[in-house]
Amino acid sequence: MIFSYKLLDGTTVEADVSPNVATFFERMVALRDDADVTEDKLLDPLFSKANPILDVTTFRHNDRGAVTGAVVKHPLYPVLADMVARKQNQQDRVRSPPILRVRIGSAPGVSFRIRGAMVAGSKEGPVRTGEIVDWTRIAILSSVNGAGEQRSSARLWVIEPDPGAEEDAEIVFRSFFVRGRFRIVEQDNHEKRARAAFAVWGR
Repeated sequence: MIFSYKLLDGTTVEADVSPNVATFFERMVALRDDADVTEDKLLDPLFSKANPILDVTTFRHNDRGAVTGAVVKHPLYPVLADMVARKQNQQDRVRSPPILRVRIGSAPGVSFRIRGAMVAGSKEGPVRTGEIVDWTRIAILSSVNGAGEQRSSARLWVIEPDPGAEEDAEIVFRSFFVRGRFRIVEQDNHEKRARAAFAVWGR
């Protein structure tokens, strides 16, 4: 069966392998992507004798597989180093919260505000654009102030870091936004509840 893997440099590695090899590497991909799995917990099985592409005869008195000349020539050998590099990148992101890019403030009849973090950046009138570096949990409130035929509304989001995410998430309201590696853990579209919850957030 064909096992396909995309390296960090964009190169796609493909190899016709046995089901045993494919199953092992699929399991390693799952460990690579799991933010709760440390680098050591990935390295242990990845370079053990359970890895079917490693040599199992060199180290007779432990469970480590060996990288021999024949192993280096295996088409899936580059995948091993790539998995380690991806896990290291992931763990670096876990150690510090992902940076958020934001544009918050107000415009005629609407506002987009946050609580729980400071924004470093520039301010032009009632609008601030910049980044949030140090944060753990943020409340976001979008609101429309009813005037004339415009109906008032409000929506609340609560977000937390998601350092293992492969792509940025975003919350967009009119010309305002929050973008970065985060997940939404709470959301309320009820106007009164949303406004009330935001008013007491963090108190």
